Amino acid sequence: MGFDHIIVGNSALGLSSAYRILLRDENARIAVIGPKARTGAATTAAGAMLGVYGELSEDHTTNVYTQTHFEMAYDAGHMWPQFVDDLNKEIPENLHTNIHPNGTYIVVNSRGSYDHDVTSFNAMIKALKEKDEPYDEVQSGDIPGFNPEDDSLPHRAIYIPGEKSINPAAVLGALDAFLQQSGRVEFIDEKASTLMVDSESNVTGVELNDGRILEGGTVVVAAGVGSQKLVDSVPALDGRVPLLYAGDGTSFSMSQGTLHPTQRIEHVIRTPNRAGACGIHVVPQAGDQFYIGAGNMLQENLLPGASAESATWVIGSTMHEINKRIGDARILSINQGNRPISADGFPMLGPSDSVKGLWMLSGTGRDGFHCSPLISKWLVDDMFGDKVEKEGGVPHAFDLFRPERPIIETVTYEESIDRAAREIKRALHETRGKLTTGLDVPFPEWLRNDIRSIMEDKLQSTRALTTAMMLPIVCRRTNGAVLRNYLANMEKAFAPVAKKIFS
Repeated sequence: MGFDHIIVGNSALGLSSAYRILLRDENARIAVIGPKARTGAATTAAGAMLGVYGELSEDHTTNVYTQTHFEMAYDAGHMWPQFVDDLNKEIPENLHTNIHPNGTYIVVNSRGSYDHDVTSFNAMIKALKEKDEPYDEVQSGDIPGFNPEDDSLPHRAIYIPGEKSINPAAVLGALDAFLQQSGRVEFIDEKASTLMVDSESNVTGVELNDGRILEGGTVVVAAGVGSQKLVDSVPALDGRVPLLYAGDGTSFSMSQGTLHPTQRIEHVIRTPNRAGACGIHVVPQAGDQFYIGAGNMLQENLLPGASAESATWVIGSTMHEINKRIGDARILSINQGNRPISADGFPMLGPSDSVKGLWMLSGTGRDGFHCSPLISKWLVDDMFGDKVEKEGGVPHAFDLFRPERPIIETVTYEESIDRAAREIKRALHETRGKLTTGLDVPFPEWLRNDIRSIMEDKLQSTRALTTAMMLPIVCRRTNGAVLRNYLANMEKAFAPVAKKIFS
């Protein structure tokens, strides 16, 4: 069964890539592989805030990698209105999707760690001014639907009218409709297990879990966390592609029909990013519905269903920090998704260096849906040989975040230990946790020493990892064996090269 293009992954990046390919070549024959239910896909649990500034932290401009990451989100945010308009023109009106007209409130409250939240908040203000993006500082009493507990009152708040949201399920439905009506796309309701590569290192197709083999001229791996299994199936990629973890997130779809009119959620309201997650947030959706989310607990293995711990945290934090009356709303569904988090926290985008005809779009964390209009355009430009110019002195992401690379280290090893200690301390503060060390050294120093000892014992490495990668090991949710093996293989594949950008 032959195709011009095989796309592994039927969520935001996979479908938008198929959409872009058909816009470029209406005669292309495409296979899109992925279970129809999309169970565990990141987009199924996403709030789809089209957020750029709300995601920022203190280090977003400290190096070329974080700066490029920010510029990706910025460019993607400005593409969404045209992307939606163009897509709606191609499908029946009853399937149209629309961007919610209201903007985003960002609040810094007493629940978070003051130094971290304020530093992130100041970085947002700085970026808003640099990009000349309209915003207003507001009083918390003027935020519609905002009614936190007294111990979570905000210090500061801003409103960004251009930071909107969209229903991800509606976007996937619209893309599905376009691809189905084209008659050029075959949806394969199965998972891919193996990438097929010939003796000359050309990708020739994929093998499915049920044993079928699909042949294709090019293969795009956009399967989120499931991309790791396909990378592992190719010996030539061993240690050459950053390891993927599952960012296990839980969210809720809610009905606000039982809420008093003054308590209804009509805007995005959120806190700054914290502890590897995107803060607590509520997102308005069509009709009487709204969304609350979301946790981000890293896992080595995909686990079925939502975590009770994560679900409890999301509900409790939303009531404490956003609106204590949300407890009166009705739960329509509990959603669980797995964000693909790479070992260095940066995406893997572009063609493989070792396998010809193979492209990867993964490791995007929380940004896969938001950046899908932009990343899919880059993919098609690269695939069809168009030159993509660098803009504003920022390197193109397909150069900077190529799939085959050693992990990118933007801080020293000791700085990475310090960051992990600070994030644990912040998490304890947010949850009002209590910890007595019983030691004669200050808490931060004791915690740093403990983290350092655990990491060096479990990983036998002094690589500067992201806090998100370190926490599952430090919190003893995993023994680190998978990450340790990956790091050892990476050292063999790239020695003595390392992408370290600090002096």
